[in-house]
Amino acid sequence: MVVKIELTDHQEVDGVVWYDVQVTNESGRTWTLQRRYNDFLSLDEELRKAESLEVPSLPGKQSLNPLKMLDKDGFLTRRKEGLRAYLHSLAAQIQTTQQDPVLEKFLQVDLSSKPSGDMEPGPSTSVEFTTR
Repeated sequence: MVVKIELTDHQEVDGVVWYDVQVTNESGRTWTLQRRYNDFLSLDEELRKAESLEVPSLPGKQSLNPLKMLDKDGFLTRRKEGLRAYLHSLAAQIQTTQQDPVLEKFLQVDLSSKPSGDMEPGPSTSVEFTTR
């Protein structure tokens, strides 16, 4: 089995957009974690420094331009598609989640970085491990 990294959904908590990332490792184990765009920026920077993978372009960061804010849904849709393509490109270059230490760290569940607030418990806010 190959590694799959899917961006499945997003939610906004206190003005911050969190992206749900579903990971299926080489043995079929699946888990979901949440990452902010800034986490993707850090991943991109670290991957470029490490020069261990071919790093695709990351979608741009939104400026505070009021005209862009009018199309927030369109912007989020484009960013989500860009992040999805970014993750697919990275996943295509590895055979195991442990193969690249930088990517492995990004894919680890870190409960301290998960969104909090008034979100109800559910699949996107809990860590779920399954084996297929």
